[in-house]
Amino acid sequence: MEYDLISHPSFSIMHDGENKDCLLIDDRYLNHHLILEGRNGTKSPVITSLDLLARWEESGVITNDQHCNALTVLRRSCYIFIPVGGAELQRYLDRASVRDGILQENAELRAIREYLLKVRMANAIKVPQEAAWLEDVLSTFMSILKAQWSHHVAEEVASARSDWLWQQIEALHWASVLPGDSFFANVMQQYKMQHMALIVIVNDHASKNLREKYWRWLERRVISKLKEEYPEIYEEILGWCAKTVLEIASRDYNGDSKNE
Repeated sequence: MEYDLISHPSFSIMHDGENKDCLLIDDRYLNHHLILEGRNGTKSPVITSLDLLARWEESGVITNDQHCNALTVLRRSCYIFIPVGGAELQRYLDRASVRDGILQENAELRAIREYLLKVRMANAIKVPQEAAWLEDVLSTFMSILKAQWSHHVAEEVASARSDWLWQQIEALHWASVLPGDSFFANVMQQYKMQHMALIVIVNDHASKNLREKYWRWLERRVISKLKEEYPEIYEEILGWCAKTVLEIASRDYNGDSKNE
């Protein structure tokens, strides 16, 4: 039994990896260690396929397009924890057309959507140990959603792209990966926080015309659904908005009074 365990590829690498510059391991239970020590005490740094691809691009061995294509292949192969970079995601959105208000997925966007779906359906993420990857994905998608609302993007295109982006990160879709304790409360809290973030994502630095375009999308595609399906959360957010406005108004008033 002991011999069979040692002979297993995941354990034999501890022996075979002796006197190697590094170990390339895509096994999540091993590569969360930065260094592995062999049976003779030899220590080897651990890298992954992602590290190798990034190093190849930095060294000019592959182009950025080839790097992105390789990431798409990994996603289609059901590798988990493949990052979705903002620049990569924006590139795929720029290449996708919009027809009748709906984003027409290209192969790369489809691979990302199906990849995220597989991660959710397989319950592959262990929270909180591996929450960093999920937080990075959600943050990237939210940042790119914000970026669509600029004067360089037509309203129909920005709306269609925002629809697609929001569908991938809506908290209710990720409910299965949250801890079982206080499950419903955790999901609803995340759902509420996401909506609060959407409300402030386009701030006062944007022009009035741009803010109106964004709010048309937000009201039609997000807020109306929230109000109908989860009126309690809607009322909580409404109260939060009113409180925030009063605090800002009070702060501005006090500031003006001091300057008089």
